[in-house]
Formats: sequence, structure tokens, C-alpha cells
Amino acid sequence: MEGPYYEGQRPQECGHYFPDVLRFLDIKREKVYYRVLDCFHCGRYTIELLDPSKELKARLDRNGVDIAVLVRDIPEVRKRELARLLQL
Repeated sequence: MEGPYYEGQRPQECGHYFPDVLRFLDIKREKVYYRVLDCFHCGRYTIELLDPSKELKARLDRNGVDIAVLVRDIPEVRKRELARLLQL
């Protein structure tokens, strides 16, 4: 589905919606924070995080990476989250 799953849902940067777009991982390179997103329609893409939370900043400053979803789990996470949204 390429449209919103519920009224008022806002699209991600690529124009598609969660759970079609999942946060794959966050990384810090030099002094810049990035988020890598995985879109079912567009593939993987990266955006700069202009205002990350204090907690995320601390994790990235400490580890350099924060993995949200393992590659092998992406299809299952999408399926689970879609089922959850459809029950609302």
C-alpha cells in the first residue's frame, strides 16, 4: 500500500508510510548523526538527524551505531506492525 494506513499519518521523507518505511539503524560519522531507513518501495536511504534525542546522542557517541532492525527481521517486523495497525 502506498498511501497512509490511518487518517492523519504523516509520510516519511521518501513519501511512504510506516510500516513500509522502517528505521534500520542510526550512525554517527565524525560529528554528524544519520538515520538509515529501509523503504519497501524505495529501498534503503539515509537522512541527517538534525536534532537527535539526548538518549540517542549518548548511545551514538558511545557506540557509533544504534541498530533498530536486523536485515533478516525486516519482513517480519513489517508484517507484525501492519497487523498491529490494522487492529486499531
